[in-house]
Amino acid sequence: MRAGRTDRAAPEASSTEGAPDEGAPGESFPDEESSSEPDSGDLAKAGSEKVRTDDGLEIWITDLKRGRIGSNASGGHPGDPMVLFRLHIKNGTTHKVNGDEFSVSLSYGAEGDEAEGVYDTGLDSVTGVIARGRQKTGKYGFAVPTKHMNDLIIQVDDYEHEPALFAGAVK
Repeated sequence: MRAGRTDRAAPEASSTEGAPDEGAPGESFPDEESSSEPDSGDLAKAGSEKVRTDDGLEIWITDLKRGRIGSNASGGHPGDPMVLFRLHIKNGTTHKVNGDEFSVSLSYGAEGDEAEGVYDTGLDSVTGVIARGRQKTGKYGFAVPTKHMNDLIIQVDDYEHEPALFAGAVK
């Protein structure tokens, strides 16, 4: 059963108060490059908007960056460009949420080509139980050709709610 519509909202400065992030703080992405360009898109904007479900689940994307695929990575080709980001899931529902049930995908370009996931040291998925009022963070990487870095759609789906869709750009 799907939980109905989702609302978009800008992340609040205190969005993590009282809801400790269960990811490791202060970690950086492998081979990251910062973007000075703002995110863009018609959907929830990666880095500046949250998707909230009717039952209180909050999902948002931060730290959208460009990087290079490492020599020991699985997925993509070493040295090729990739997109890196953090996915945050806060459980504001009345029940536990299983982070293992979330899938994350990234598509790019006018045709919506699906990007290949990159798995490497420093990248990890949201996993395990997310207790009520708590949040977890995962770090993700996807192989994306440089010419498509300005046209990204990130989809987060747990098959209980409507998919959370985020548009973003990395210049």
